[in-house]
Amino acid sequence: MIAIVTGGAGFIGSELVKSLLFGGLNHIYIFDSLTYASQPENLPLENTRVTLMRVDIANKNEMKDAWSVIRSAFEDDEILVYNLAAESHVDRSIQSGELFFRTNVLGTQLLLEYASRYGVKRFLHVSTDEVYGSLEVGEAYEDFPLKPSSAYSASKAASDLAVIAHHITHGLDTVITRCVNNFGLNQFPEKLLPRIINRCLRGESLPIYGDGKNVREWIHVSDHTNALTEIMMKGVRGSIYNIGTGDRLSNLELANAVIDLSNSNSSVEFVEDRKGHDSRYAVNSARLRTELNWVPQKSLLSELDAYISHIKTRMQDPRAIELQRQAEIFYGK
Repeated sequence: MIAIVTGGAGFIGSELVKSLLFGGLNHIYIFDSLTYASQPENLPLENTRVTLMRVDIANKNEMKDAWSVIRSAFEDDEILVYNLAAESHVDRSIQSGELFFRTNVLGTQLLLEYASRYGVKRFLHVSTDEVYGSLEVGEAYEDFPLKPSSAYSASKAASDLAVIAHHITHGLDTVITRCVNNFGLNQFPEKLLPRIINRCLRGESLPIYGDGKNVREWIHVSDHTNALTEIMMKGVRGSIYNIGTGDRLSNLELANAVIDLSNSNSSVEFVEDRKGHDSRYAVNSARLRTELNWVPQKSLLSELDAYISHIKTRMQDPRAIELQRQAEIFYGK
């Protein structure tokens, strides 16, 4: 058996690739277009069972060539597909949603068609809790209506529907996952948590949208990838699984926790709220916990001190400095 991991050079994808190496697969192929957020240096490319292929999943010619190479090399092996390839930064999708729909919707549809053509054993599509939109109270179950608020979440909702439709029409074995906010080492610094940690360690103000009361649910990236491998191997065909922890904080609470743990003189700076800013996300992951006995092993607050220390040790690393510079350029800093 072999695996294809799309978006495998990204934050979550690279963590998944490293964990899959312990699963007895013959080979792992990574499809990644190597955009600004990709970090191939985080991949175990020295391992002969890992191959990185520069592939844009929305480009038919590149997809055709890549699938042909794989099938020629592993003619008799069964194929598992983990689809993590996505444009994922909400703020960028507010500026323009075109690339989000191209990659997240067209790319997913093209990937589904190749998966059916080459007889893929199972197709796991990684989505987001943001497809449910804002919940003032309660938790979203997997059958909740989809109410996306941004081009990003709308494109992910559309890709979810494409997966469901392909399963119904063509019989492809699919599963969909909808996960909460991830954190962990090597996350691109444009995201909220690494960005405020970096600024806090430099003694700069921490920009927080609106009044800071927007609530997000958090999961460590290793808990997320563990859930993905469990769902791939044991999940029910055609099902959707929420992946959540119940670990919820407002953005203001998160910023204050970072300030306290960093012993920083930084302060929160409330800035103009972003358009369509959802006030609260919360998912119910009882299906995953009950069916597959999955339980998260890490919590945000218990891991936050070590995460801050990690970023602090990397602050003089040229690569980390460059990534941080790119993130701040986007925000006009």
